[in-house]
Amino acid sequence: MNKYSIVFFVLTLTSCQFFEYDKVNFEDVLNKEISNINWQEVDNYPSFQSCDSLYDSVDRVNCFYFEFHKRIIDNLSLHNFVSNRKISDTMYVFFEINHYGKLNVQKVDINDKIETAIPNIALLVKESISQIDDVIPAYKRGQPVKIALEMPLLITNED
Repeated sequence: MNKYSIVFFVLTLTSCQFFEYDKVNFEDVLNKEISNINWQEVDNYPSFQSCDSLYDSVDRVNCFYFEFHKRIIDNLSLHNFVSNRKISDTMYVFFEINHYGKLNVQKVDINDKIETAIPNIALLVKESISQIDDVIPAYKRGQPVKIALEMPLLITNED
């Protein structure tokens, strides 16, 4: 019996380490997880309802840019621009889409050639973009996020 009590005593002294565990600090786990996130990319780009059924992410992005460009150009084509020179140049629109899908134009970069031929083009582009109200926002890890984008617009007139 004495032999068993010695073995039992030795086992109880060494077995305590098996019940020890390291406490995990929530803040450490959170900071590690946040540092692993690539904040420069989103999981899902913004979209329109017509593009939402596409499964391939590249196709969805292309569909978004095509639809966005089409809507701006369609709206601009409603205006009767008169110019005595041929125009074929690119302007750039910098805009944000917030987590509600609301568009906000940051800047319209127009070269002098376009601005001289069509002085109010920047205002018309901003108005065209403000009429787009059915954007599905970008998503990162299941949450809607704000994203900043750039869109080139080819401006041409026909003779």
